[in-house]
Amino acid sequence: MTIFQKFLICRKKENMVFFPWKEEYEIGIREVDEQHRELFSLINELYEAMKEGKGRETVHRVLEGFIEHVQLHFQTEEKWMEKYGYPGLLTHRAQHENLTKKVMEMEKNFMNAPPGFSIKLANFLREWLHNHILGSDRRFGEYLDEDRNRADKHRSR
Repeated sequence: MTIFQKFLICRKKENMVFFPWKEEYEIGIREVDEQHRELFSLINELYEAMKEGKGRETVHRVLEGFIEHVQLHFQTEEKWMEKYGYPGLLTHRAQHENLTKKVMEMEKNFMNAPPGFSIKLANFLREWLHNHILGSDRRFGEYLDEDRNRADKHRSR
């Protein structure tokens, strides 16, 4: 039994979406939260294409779509951070650049990758996005909340 077959058996037993959206992922900016949901959907689509054996070309197209969306999303997040003078912008931007570089490298090597690479890719994207949203993006959301609170206190004086 291959690694992929074992993985599929485990997922069938769980009968779950590969990467379900949860309220805890919301950071409080509608545009950013909607884009996060789209990225979740694309990662799930990537997983489903692999699971259904749709072939490397189809999986590759989904991966290209993910890259396109993630680049737009990163621009959007960074625009919001610039707008509100977020002090963590440069660190956040570096995280975005590192992921973009890594995913583009994976995409470049995808068609000739060994079996099991697709699963590693899907797991990597899921873990990275999960950790990034609950870490760096959450800190930005908290910064905005603090900024709003400061503005409210200033207005009430």
